[in-house]
Amino acid sequence: MSINKQDSQEKLGTILLVDDNPDIVEVLQEIIETHTNFSVQTALGAKEGLDVLKNHPIDVIILDLLMPVMDGIEMFQLIRNRSINAPVIFLTGKGDDEKQALAFELGAFDFLQKPVKARDLLLLIDEAFKVVQQIRTILSKKQQSTA
Repeated sequence: MSINKQDSQEKLGTILLVDDNPDIVEVLQEIIETHTNFSVQTALGAKEGLDVLKNHPIDVIILDLLMPVMDGIEMFQLIRNRSINAPVIFLTGKGDDEKQALAFELGAFDFLQKPVKARDLLLLIDEAFKVVQQIRTILSKKQQSTA
């Protein structure tokens, strides 16, 4: 299934976009909403992102690796501690190799290098959402077989 925007206004799911730079948030949100059938929740920092996660079901998370107060790694650990299993795509600048390695060890889905190319962003969202759909299918079959 492709995430490309269809004529139908039915949303495939919701993406949480977390970055401390409002310009990046605005541009990425515009790309996602223009080219996909996802709704986008945004947060200008980790604390705000965690608040969004409390109040909204999220299918895919796009998370800046380096943010003030709480960085992306710390937020990612809190997300996993809360048993939120949405795929996490990290946004990163150059020279973040150690944090990237740690994020992969913790289960990051993938990384996007800033400045983000729209095509790369959309492809990764598509791949991440396919994983979400596969997990839902498996869980649904599992529930049906135990019912």
